[in-house]
Amino acid sequence: MEAAKEKLLQGSKFCFRSGRLYCESVNIKDLHATVERLYKSPFYVYSKAQLQKNISDYCTALNHSGLEHSVKANRNLELLRIISSSGCGATTVSGFEMQIAMQAGFPPSNILYNGNGKTMEEIEYAIRHGCMLNIDSQFDAAHILEAAKKLHKTARVLLRLNPDIDPNVHPYNTTGLQLSKFGIIDQHLSTVVEMVQSSPCVEVIGLHCHLGSTIDDLGVIASMCTYLLQKTRELRGKGFDSIRCINVGGGLSINYKREGGAVPTPAKLIAEIQKKLKGEKMQIILEPGRSIIGNTAILVTKVLGVKSSPSKTFVVTDGSMTEVIRPSLYSAYHHVDLLDYTADTGHGDKTLLDIVGPVCESADFLAKDRLLTLPQEGSGLVICDVGAYCASAASNYNMRPRPAEILIDQDQWRLIRRPETYEDLLRTCVGI
Repeated sequence: MEAAKEKLLQGSKFCFRSGRLYCESVNIKDLHATVERLYKSPFYVYSKAQLQKNISDYCTALNHSGLEHSVKANRNLELLRIISSSGCGATTVSGFEMQIAMQAGFPPSNILYNGNGKTMEEIEYAIRHGCMLNIDSQFDAAHILEAAKKLHKTARVLLRLNPDIDPNVHPYNTTGLQLSKFGIIDQHLSTVVEMVQSSPCVEVIGLHCHLGSTIDDLGVIASMCTYLLQKTRELRGKGFDSIRCINVGGGLSINYKREGGAVPTPAKLIAEIQKKLKGEKMQIILEPGRSIIGNTAILVTKVLGVKSSPSKTFVVTDGSMTEVIRPSLYSAYHHVDLLDYTADTGHGDKTLLDIVGPVCESADFLAKDRLLTLPQEGSGLVICDVGAYCASAASNYNMRPRPAEILIDQDQWRLIRRPETYEDLLRTCVGI
């Protein structure tokens, strides 16, 4: 078992030693006991070393230029500070995301404000602080031009194009088809170009595409690069000499299923992009979120009990869809494991189990039909690879407080977000 587990987690800062799970040098079973006593279970655990490694992998391949972390993947302030300290920029999709990015130390000039439905207040905030903006549509262009004129400032913008390329991922993760709400379709591009070309209040510095998320096929990225290069040449031919960057978005998947060689590395992704753009004097910008932070975290949960029917065995944990929404939202896969494989924690051979939470919804599951050793009541389970789109998408459904977040640095751990209290959940209510 030990050799198999070590192979499964090879290259990760989460690994099994003598049958027990560690994050860096911290025993997670011991941590679970301590954190449950101090703050309650479940809770998120992040590896600082894994986060730094992921950033380094991108920066090395990009030669320390053009990396912008997608804040929506995870907005924990301490984690954002670690990312900003590496010299990365940030991609944001709301006014508060811009604000927290600046608070975390990202220079406003290296923050991109993206989105298909920006408010005038948010647009003005971005322009006033010197952030870049994506133009997503005709009405978006009109609003940005109006705001820049009002503020007597020049807005630096990219045109977000919709190339109608299928990334072959879940429909909810698809953003570059004409069925998607994002980006300027070819039929509308000439109108937007005329709008920005006639205004002295904007500078078009680049083109942008984002096909979707959980992408593991570099062929679709190559097709997008070809499309962007063609559009760049067309627009430069119309006088847009200010175009100096191509933003290829993010979307690279991670190895959720722990299968060797299934997902391209950042180095392979960037090599494919550079091959397509070879010879062009153009800065390449990437906006990774999941592949920066996804594999840096686990959710540590406690088994509340086991119940069976003729067709199912359910392991009920204190973790749920309110902490990890992805399985319920689009049947996403997260690896599940025991904290401890020593003799006192599991019952015999492996069996098919559904891992579910206590939320009052049939959709509240973390994993289905997983072959696992049946855990004992009170023992620990971990949901892996929850760094992206889990804590940032957590909710208070069923009046559940959002849990603690813990950062591990070598053999030390510290709280980077306290768990919510009943008072926190009532704080915005009026008249109490």
